Order: sequence, then C-alpha cells, then structure tokens
Amino acid sequence: SRRWVASLATIAVEALVVGAAMVLGEVLKDMISQGMLQPPAGLEGLPVLMLIALPPALMLGTSLVGLHPIISASILLPILASIPVLHPVVVVGSVLLGWMLTIVLSLFVVPVLYAAALYEVNPETLVVGRNLSFCALFIPLALVYLWALNTWLPK
Repeated sequence: SRRWVASLATIAVEALVVGAAMVLGEVLKDMISQGMLQPPAGLEGLPVLMLIALPPALMLGTSLVGLHPIISASILLPILASIPVLHPVVVVGSVLLGWMLTIVLSLFVVPVLYAAALYEVNPETLVVGRNLSFCALFIPLALVYLWALNTWLPK
C-alpha cells in the first residue's frame, strides 16, 4: 500500500492533464452546440478523406512539440463531430488513429519503451524502423477504411 500511495504522486500530473482535457472537450462541445463557437471556416468544404486525415496529422504534429494527445483529441473531437458530413463513429476512429500514431512514433511512451526492452532493441531503432514502417502501411489503409465507413453509415 505504501508503494501505491507513493505512485500517486507520479501519476498526479497525468491525471490532472486528463481531467483538464476532458473538461476542455466538454466546454468546447457545449460552446459549439449553443452556437457560441463555430468550427473553423472552410472545414466543411474539405474533402471527407482530408477531414478524416486531419486528426492524425495534427495530433502527430502537436505531439512532436510536446502536447499530450488527449489535449489535441479533446479539441478535435467536438470540432469534427460538429461537421455534418462526418459520422461520429468515423470522427472517433480518426482521432484514435491519430492517438495511435502519436504513441507508436514517440520515444518516451510506455508501450514503446516496454517493447524495446522486451525485444532488446534500442527505442530509436524501434520507432524509426518497425513502427514507422507499420505506420506507413497501416495509416493509408485505416484512412481508406474510415472513409468507406463514413459513406456506408447513415448520417
């Protein structure tokens, strides 16, 4: 129990970030639904495939400058969910795809560090080698799948 109590201090910052991001997402969702905030102009005019690819691209970019993926997800979810051409399931899938991308291409997250230790590989080698190759193959397939899903699901 002492170890558990001591570990709370190490996760306190993460819990604070998660809690604050959830509040931010709810505030944005309510502001959009009440008309106090509009999605950026021109978003609705973009092709659906580009709208679906937007979260992975933005989330990867923001994670490279140190922004936690839950913060960018909390901002992107309500904004993209307010665009009528996107099905909510596809919006969530797109944001989760972006989250996956930020995790597998990061050097400091637990899954990458654990896999590197498990297979006795350098984390940089894992990220730049296998993970980047996987993303190069998986991301286009996932985007096409989400685009097809968006056309098949009723709006």
